Amino acid sequence: MFLLALSPDPLKPDSQTVLWNTEPVESDELGVVFQTDRPIQPGYWSGILIHHSKTPAGNGVSPADPHLGEKDHFVIGNGQGALDGEIQISSRWRLQTGALPPPGTQGIDRRCISICLVGDFDQTEPTDLQMDRLSLLVRTLRTRLGIPAERVWMLSDRTTTDRIQARFPRSRGESAFIR
Repeated sequence: MFLLALSPDPLKPDSQTVLWNTEPVESDELGVVFQTDRPIQPGYWSGILIHHSKTPAGNGVSPADPHLGEKDHFVIGNGQGALDGEIQISSRWRLQTGALPPPGTQGIDRRCISICLVGDFDQTEPTDLQMDRLSLLVRTLRTRLGIPAERVWMLSDRTTTDRIQARFPRSRGESAFIR
């Protein structure tokens, strides 16, 4: 069983929705991801971009520029600032609006779903629970939205300042959510 915590009550457009569970989560339980304020347009979302916050701690609000608001659709906590494996669903997802580009990048396709893992993977590895939740979230989004495996990317271009780095278990990550 999962816990959906709405904070603050009642849910407001600038608040975070949190999906967190202490037990293994089945894909069907992530149905809450598809409870949005605006209808999800069939075929609209065309890809998924995964990157890290490049910070040792944080949550769905802290990696954001205070002048721009939340940048990503989903943030997965590492236990420092948010619970380990906690999936935070931003207002960008609930309102079905495009993500802002991760720091150090030129832009992001407005039809691309952005997932940020809290952590600096130049220094540390993501937690096992972060990887499990990332895998589950990506598989659920791919299945429900018809996003092909080749349209799931990890930001790793060496020309950017914010990218999945050497400590991200790349082979484990790719094989876990591209199946």
